[in-house]
Amino acid sequence: MIFPTKICIFAPEKGSKLCQAGAKVEFLIIITMSRTPIIEYKGTQLFRDDEMIARKNVSQQEFEDLLGYENACKIVKACSKAAEESKEKILNTPPSHQNRNFKSNTWNSNVQGAMIEAFPNNSGFCKGRRFYVEINGHRLFFKKVDKRLRYQSITTKAVRMYEEQLSDDTQDTSPITYIGYQVSSTYTELIGVYAVHIVSGTIEWYTDLSELVYVVREST
Repeated sequence: MIFPTKICIFAPEKGSKLCQAGAKVEFLIIITMSRTPIIEYKGTQLFRDDEMIARKNVSQQEFEDLLGYENACKIVKACSKAAEESKEKILNTPPSHQNRNFKSNTWNSNVQGAMIEAFPNNSGFCKGRRFYVEINGHRLFFKKVDKRLRYQSITTKAVRMYEEQLSDDTQDTSPITYIGYQVSSTYTELIGVYAVHIVSGTIEWYTDLSELVYVVREST
C-alpha cells in the first residue's frame, strides 16, 4: 500500500515568471509517496537463545550402531524404489507439463511415500510439517543433496534450530540426522544415499549407507 509521507505547498510569488505568464495555477502541491508495509516487521525469533534446549549428541559410530544393518537396508531399498518411481514419472511426463520444481518435488514425494511404507509405525511430521522417521530415539529427515552433501532449504526458525541441533520443546530432544539422496543431473538415477549429521550449520560427520550395507553384508 502507498501512503503520502510529505506534503509541500508552493504558491507563485508576485512578479515571478509563473505569474507573468498568466498562469491560472494559484498554488502547486507536491506529494512525496512511499511504500509502507501494512504490518510492521517485529522479527521472527520467538525464543531467546538461552531458552533453547540442546538436542542429544550422537557420534558417527553411535548412529551406525543405533541404525543397524536392517534399517540401513530398508532406507537404501526405499530410496531405490523411489528412484524407479521418479524416473518413470519424469520420463513419461512431457517437458511442457513440468515446472521448475517438478523433478525435485517428484523425488521428494516418492522418497516420503517409500519411507512410510518401509517404516509405517515410525514415521510422522514435526514442526514445520517436516516429514521424519524415528529409529531408536534418533530422528531422520530426508533431503536431496549435491556432490558436497549440501541441501537446499528455505531458512526458517525451525530449519535453523534443526541445523543447530536445538529445540524449544523439552519433550523433543532427539538428535537429528539427514538422509541425503544424490541424483543424476537428469533426475532419473540414484547416485548415492548418505547419513549427514549437521551441528551448528556445518557437517560434523557423514556415512555412506550403501557402503555400510555392502561392508556389513560382506563381513557376515
